Amino acid sequence: MGISTDTTSLTPEYILGFPVFDYQGGCHYMQGDTTEEAKTIEFGLDITPFLNMIESGTPVRYFLLVDERDPNNWYTGEIVNFSIMDYTSGLTEIECEETNVWINQGSLTKLWVNHTVNFNDVVVESDSLQPATVYEPYNASLEASGGTTDYLWDYDLNFTETNYTETFPMVNAEQLSPGSNYTTKQLDFSFPFYGEEYDEVRVYADGYIMFEDVFDWPYQVYDFFNFTKNKIIAPFMADLNLYSATNDGLWYEGNDISATFRWKASVNGYQNNSVLNFAVQLFNNGDIKYYYGSANEYPHIEWVSGVSAGDNKYYQFTEVSNDPVVPQNFVCDLKASFYPEGFSVSRFGEFSGLPDQVYENFEVKFRVTDESNLTDSKTLLFSTDGSNYLVIDNYSVVSGDNGVIEFGETVYLTVDIESLGEETIYDADMLITINDEFITLTDSIELLGDFEPGEIKSFVNAFIFNVNNSVPDDYGIDFNTQINDDNGESWLSHIYLTAFAPEIYASNIIVDDGENGGLDPGETADLIITLTNDGGATANNIVATLLSSDPYITINTNTAGLTSINPYSSSDITYNITVSENVPLGYILEFAVDIEADNDYVSSSLVFVAIGLMNEDFETGNFSVYPWYFIGDTNWLIDNATFYEGNYSAVSGDIEDNQSSSMLLNAYILGGGEISFYKKVSSEANYDYLKFLIDGIEIDSWAGEQDWSIESYQVDAGLHTFTWTYDKDVSVSNGSDCGWIDLITFPPFGDPYPQLSYTPETFVFTIENEIVSDTITITNEGSGPLIYTIETVDSLGNPIEWIIFNSQTGGLNAGESDEIIVDFDATQLEEGNYNANIVISDHLNNEFIISVWMLVDINTGLSENKQVSNTCNIPNPFNHTTNICFELNKPGSLSLEIYDLKGTKIRTLFSGSLFSKGEHNVKWDATNDEGNRVEAGLYLYKLSGGKELHTGKMLLTD
Repeated sequence: MGISTDTTSLTPEYILGFPVFDYQGGCHYMQGDTTEEAKTIEFGLDITPFLNMIESGTPVRYFLLVDERDPNNWYTGEIVNFSIMDYTSGLTEIECEETNVWINQGSLTKLWVNHTVNFNDVVVESDSLQPATVYEPYNASLEASGGTTDYLWDYDLNFTETNYTETFPMVNAEQLSPGSNYTTKQLDFSFPFYGEEYDEVRVYADGYIMFEDVFDWPYQVYDFFNFTKNKIIAPFMADLNLYSATNDGLWYEGNDISATFRWKASVNGYQNNSVLNFAVQLFNNGDIKYYYGSANEYPHIEWVSGVSAGDNKYYQFTEVSNDPVVPQNFVCDLKASFYPEGFSVSRFGEFSGLPDQVYENFEVKFRVTDESNLTDSKTLLFSTDGSNYLVIDNYSVVSGDNGVIEFGETVYLTVDIESLGEETIYDADMLITINDEFITLTDSIELLGDFEPGEIKSFVNAFIFNVNNSVPDDYGIDFNTQINDDNGESWLSHIYLTAFAPEIYASNIIVDDGENGGLDPGETADLIITLTNDGGATANNIVATLLSSDPYITINTNTAGLTSINPYSSSDITYNITVSENVPLGYILEFAVDIEADNDYVSSSLVFVAIGLMNEDFETGNFSVYPWYFIGDTNWLIDNATFYEGNYSAVSGDIEDNQSSSMLLNAYILGGGEISFYKKVSSEANYDYLKFLIDGIEIDSWAGEQDWSIESYQVDAGLHTFTWTYDKDVSVSNGSDCGWIDLITFPPFGDPYPQLSYTPETFVFTIENEIVSDTITITNEGSGPLIYTIETVDSLGNPIEWIIFNSQTGGLNAGESDEIIVDFDATQLEEGNYNANIVISDHLNNEFIISVWMLVDINTGLSENKQVSNTCNIPNPFNHTTNICFELNKPGSLSLEIYDLKGTKIRTLFSGSLFSKGEHNVKWDATNDEGNRVEAGLYLYKLSGGKELHTGKMLLTD
């Protein structure tokens, strides 16, 4: 495709190449078949990039250029029709008047239409960047307008091209021998190119330079792809040859400033009818110059002059690329684009980083791309403020016996100070301060003395501070710094450090009974518990105590110790217990592991063990015992003819070639253990497989004729997906062509059909700056063990801090309940309404939501003259509409909103409306803000005004 802004031109100014067909599929019709219908194909090409080359409203001629290459003249073809589709305002089709045009044999066929596109171009609106401060975090938001949002921001790393004429460099210091491919040359400097630096290049006889291995298939099918998918510097990239008979060759000359490579070449196959003289000069600052000599003669060939980053994003062609004639002594001068070291620009247009040097009018080129792939670029100047000051060039710490700051340690801080000014600075001193409950400064002042321009001084152990034992892990420390001199100048900055602490918890539990790996009634066994430290600090001298109040348990050995647990590592400890003979099968045992370590470290974890193992032998004659489900082309079935024991097994479904049949089960394993099963397979050996997967990862597979045998694998505690699948390849079937599974033994896992209930369903109250406590009751109404966790989130899913639980995890046997004490802490909150969700999750990740609506009213006890009273809704339950009633004791402004039990706002009935004194009622028709009827269920209304909050529950029935 091509365009020209001259609507009478017969030649395009710009061309986009598309390799629609290039014999990749062999000798077939257009759609790859041999039928008459397959001869014709319809396709579309995205020519939006053309809009980046023209202004909106510019009359343009759009060309279709079909380059037919059939040297044997095997076939003929035609262009049935050609249209331009304009989607800028609806859809407008501009049809070419010529139809059924025969394609020229072995040459170019050209069609065109004229059209004017009016489009909303995207424009970079930002005109400047605010100054940065050296060694201070910097952030600036870039702005754009027009086009189609959302915008995608990036640096524009394309080169800036300038063209002129200059004497051709006839370098001949060293002749290179690329042979039929390339030669490698070491540079005298590091050449920066699209974010990387290279001191070695590969120089190709075909008129280009590369740095890395070439990406071949499938990109060599089309030269354009080959160019955009490889890092290339191409002054004249084409099919060339260096013929010795015509004195062709390749020469090099260079130093620590630049490197120049010169070609005298011929077009391959045109030894006596072509001559090419061109060169490329690489500079140590990343700039590039292409030179074209006084004699360049070549036939009509496709050739490329440009540069490419090899990422299909940054590439460009020079002004003369693919031109039939290049002016004598022509130069393409390419200036590289860079960005400040350590800076980045996010896709959302946030330009940020930490400047570690002085910048003055540093050019940064940004590019914005809209949803339609329209782009705009702009260069903005980036500078740091000030010219004569001291900055922190570097800093380091010694804490304990290393450079990692850990809880309870004394830290010695060393700083390197650099003068960035042009004058001497006298009698400088430095002060650091911090207001942090976990940090205590013991030495905060350092005398720095005098600094000459550019001088750097190091001050070892200049400052000292202590880290509190209770500092959280991965905790950010922000010291304010101030450097002063004798002239009263003062320079402010920061030092950012991170402190680490252990985070130890019991991550896994294994029963070692010397037999089946399960805990059975009346058995004495070891419990091997894995303690994991997810924190960044080492814990030393660990003592872990095992506790349980369960009457079925006797703990024979309740303490265990470890010398240390390093950061991000695990260690095992062992206890011994005895289980009562009267404990029921499937009963869940709950243990607490209390952990203590040096520096007053304490933590506690809960672990669970179930009594007995759990089996699936399919003897019900169906898949009803556990919540099995199936994916693939056919479901698994129950087989009563082939089985390992009993009368039934599970068999894969009847599938064809290149199909699969899978049986899956999700299970929450309560403690680490072993899964085992019996399997049988009858299939084509080495091709059709019965496979076993855990969490989507293939663990084992079997093919051919294999009779019943047992397989067993270790499984960690937690939620897992177990999959048995039978896969066929593309051909051949042998044997019964299926796989069987029988007698699966699982480690103990939670109730496959958990039934959790809870009270209350909501918390609604008014509170002063105080702590109010309440209770949540969680009950297991199912038939098996249940594990639960509790967390609190705001409307965006972020955790909150003003709701505190005495426990956030637990295990319940069938029929048991736990009471969780919840504290609502308003001591640090300002007046106003606060909403949150308490989320209870069971072991299969089913979620249950308790909505919290809390009004903080510091003066709630000073007045009993409430504005609103007697709120209700009638009827309740309701099917179509309900009236929300309320009485006002005095006129006032109110808002009324409807929420579901997850705390999601469904409908705003009114907001900030003024009501008179007296009784009022408002109708809700069970629709949301979009006018759609909501599902049946329990809903809440929230009536608020001033410092008052009133809610009620409404039951909508089918």
